[in-house]
Amino acid sequence: MKKKHNDHFLFYSESKTKNRITINGQEKQHAIAVLRVEDGEHIQITDGQGNLFVCEVESVLKSSIECNIVESWSVKRITPDVTIALGLTDRAHFESAIESLTALGVKKIIPVIFEHCRKPWWDKWRRYEERFKLKMISSMKQCLYPYIPELVYPTILKEVLEEDKTHMIVADPNGSTLKSEIRDKQTPVTCIIGPPGGFSATEISEFNRTKVVYVKLTPNRLRTELAATVLCAQIIGHTL
Repeated sequence: MKKKHNDHFLFYSESKTKNRITINGQEKQHAIAVLRVEDGEHIQITDGQGNLFVCEVESVLKSSIECNIVESWSVKRITPDVTIALGLTDRAHFESAIESLTALGVKKIIPVIFEHCRKPWWDKWRRYEERFKLKMISSMKQCLYPYIPELVYPTILKEVLEEDKTHMIVADPNGSTLKSEIRDKQTPVTCIIGPPGGFSATEISEFNRTKVVYVKLTPNRLRTELAATVLCAQIIGHTL
């Protein structure tokens, strides 16, 4: 009888052909060093696009693990589709945010350069892209929800507001309650979270020229990364 690996573990791979998947890099190292994966074992693998595969390990090689696909299926996305337009914080807090938002099931993360953003580490964005992806992969595997959010290059508020979204929410301490603003599970939502320094007068004017809804999250002021997590959780929780 073939050994089946614990269903609580999920591996990630982009190397898939019709009936085979290869695990390499850090995923391979984790499988061997930590989980002791062996030939003949059944493991679960995802491509990060909502697809799950039960695979039989054919061979554990020096640089990779070769697997045959035994069974596959797709997991339905959480609704509504949520995009988080996140004011850029320092890098550590930004990484914390993308990990939490991945676990919650957001579809897209847009880092936004607001006027009050500080310490422009994002000038070297390309240097950190692979690290950010690994953070999201780790979070995806931990929560067992097989989707990696789309993380785009940092942009400005004007570009976010010009996107054709049907429902746009701005986190604001003077806003209305979220319960009155979420209409249905089919309407995509874009949530805009300001940076630690808050919105500038110019940015508030841009909001006022656009069809946005201001939503109050809690009685207290929240850090940017926590506000993003709370708002996303409230939206998804409201439509369960």
